[in-house]
Amino acid sequence: MPITVDSLHIYPVKSCRGIDLQSAAVSKCFELDRYWMITKPSGEMYTQRTHPQLALIETALQLTGSASTAPTQIPIDAYTHGGRLILRAPGMPDTTVVFPQTQPGKPVLAQLHGKKKVDALDEGDEIAAWLTMYLGFETRLVVKDMGKVRPLNPLHVPARRYFDHEPQTAMADGYPFLLLSTASISDLNKRLAERNAPSVSLRNFRPNIVVSSTDHGPYFEDTLFQISIAGHDLFIASRCTRCTLPNNDPNTGIAHKKEPLATMMSYRRVDPGASFSACLGMNTVNVDQGWSMERGDTVLVKREGDFHDRKGVWRGQAEPHPVIKSAELPVHDVASLMGNVYAYVAVTAVAVVAVSVVTRWVMAN
Repeated sequence: MPITVDSLHIYPVKSCRGIDLQSAAVSKCFELDRYWMITKPSGEMYTQRTHPQLALIETALQLTGSASTAPTQIPIDAYTHGGRLILRAPGMPDTTVVFPQTQPGKPVLAQLHGKKKVDALDEGDEIAAWLTMYLGFETRLVVKDMGKVRPLNPLHVPARRYFDHEPQTAMADGYPFLLLSTASISDLNKRLAERNAPSVSLRNFRPNIVVSSTDHGPYFEDTLFQISIAGHDLFIASRCTRCTLPNNDPNTGIAHKKEPLATMMSYRRVDPGASFSACLGMNTVNVDQGWSMERGDTVLVKREGDFHDRKGVWRGQAEPHPVIKSAELPVHDVASLMGNVYAYVAVTAVAVVAVSVVTRWVMAN
């Protein structure tokens, strides 16, 4: 059986509930995926990592020209064409944010995980007051400034010439898409059951593209480097390292003290470049924009291997290459490397001596 797209998901507001789709438009990422983020007044993000109750904020969309607030298809340029973002939370009246902004909001340099900065625009006091009332602490809602590019880490993508656009994303931690297989979740749940730990769902891991195949076992996505969906190529950038967020129950907003992360740490520390992190799912980058992905689409594997590494296997090249450790370098490369070290030490020593001589001459005169 071929690999197929099993389900598609977007999360309009980072760390809030997502929306399941039949068809999703591809722009810098999926259209409307993580375009918004809840922050401190200073611009630092709030996420489920530290505030699990964000899982209870539901998101809905009403697109221009449609009466539905539960679209199953997101068209190309949906943000530009406009609509309403609707937020719902227990004990709160629904609230609405109109997009795009009719008047540009206050520019904000929003701060993501790992102190990454994103150009954003504040969505105003009304939605901030709603979020503050529900969450119990002062917040702001910001939207990605669509006029600014948020580039990807060059270690994990081919060179710009292999894309029809500047590869980028919105408010996701680092990449346009997260790809995950149903088989991997099933295998994890078997292991959780053996530990009498609660089961998890795809929602714990917040993927965008979920794939399935009866011919492939769990974690087969670890071996992918380039795939094609609906005739459009995507590069697999790196494994996704996992924090404590999957421990949060997406239905209750209550975090488990250990699981599933503890189980994952026992067998999914598989990336040589992130040996102290459990990994599940693959960060993925689209080659081109302006097309739609649908549930049921066939996934064609164009390039695969067993050497993904969080230290970077693409590095702006046409093809991925294993990360070479210094101990594995050929003899002539080691000699070259050591030669560079000796040269650096020699130049530094000469510079120190020169500065010392000049200093003595100045003091003597």
